[in-house]
Amino acid sequence: MFRWKNYWELNRRSIVLGPGGKSRQRMSAQREVEIALTAPREMTVSIYADGKLTRRSKQSVDTIFYIDGGDNNAAQSWFIVVRRDKPPELQATLN
Repeated sequence: MFRWKNYWELNRRSIVLGPGGKSRQRMSAQREVEIALTAPREMTVSIYADGKLTRRSKQSVDTIFYIDGGDNNAAQSWFIVVRRDKPPELQATLN
């Protein structure tokens, strides 16, 4: 599905939003994500880079997850996953 074989989770945030709620979370020094419940069954996900809006998407809150991302350069990329359910705990392994 993606270009690379290995990925690392750098940040995880949990938020609870009620009707009409909105939350903006810093995910890295450069990136923030804002999630807003904009209609009874709709959410808007906005991604900011260095404080500037770079992407905005609307979708049903019934969607299992939302994913968006991009390339930093030819050697690395980033992506954000917004999901309704709690993801399984990650097992950290060191070789």
